[in-house]
Amino acid sequence: MKIFATSDTHNDKVILQKLKDFTDNNSFDYMIHCGDIGGKDKNARNLIEFSHYQKTHLGYLLDNYQKLLFILGNDDWFESGSIYHLPYCNFKPQNFVPFELVHITPFNTNREANENKIWYELNKLNINLDSIVVAHDPPYNCLDMTSRGIKVGSKSVRNYIEERQPKLWLCGHIHEDFGVKNIGDTGVFNCACSPEQHLLRGWVIDTDTLDFEKIIL
Repeated sequence: MKIFATSDTHNDKVILQKLKDFTDNNSFDYMIHCGDIGGKDKNARNLIEFSHYQKTHLGYLLDNYQKLLFILGNDDWFESGSIYHLPYCNFKPQNFVPFELVHITPFNTNREANENKIWYELNKLNINLDSIVVAHDPPYNCLDMTSRGIKVGSKSVRNYIEERQPKLWLCGHIHEDFGVKNIGDTGVFNCACSPEQHLLRGWVIDTDTLDFEKIIL
């Protein structure tokens, strides 16, 4: 299976156009979005208006990209009943496993949880050595370094990967640490775009051979 995994598009219009051009000219079994679809709206007067504004960004993705599977990130202030939302998707490939919680940030964002809660929820997942986890949070000390040089990934995620060794952990969240590393036999891919620089970033991955290609546009 061939996938394109990206994250943190944040409704950046330049990135979304690049994404459309790229996916129109390439063939994938699935496009995977690892959260933070929504953007900022300075004109929103309250959280309800902000949530409505953000949800229109999801509508744009659903209208323009076939075979899209997605989770929501900590900056997505809406819920989704879409059949393409991985936690509720009834046609997803058997090995895809969604996980939307993130380690607590200083910014009081959505879907945050302490390490005990993350560990508890991780252990409810049906994981095996062929699992492809679509998450937002990176593991601690792996593609989680901010521009201030601080590592902010989840220690529970790190421990869980070391213990359970899924095939892939796809994530984003930390824009500054796009890349790929291994934890044991698990391939960890930070798929975050850079809205700050209007850069589309992601990975084309063959989930059978584990060959991959970096995409930066």
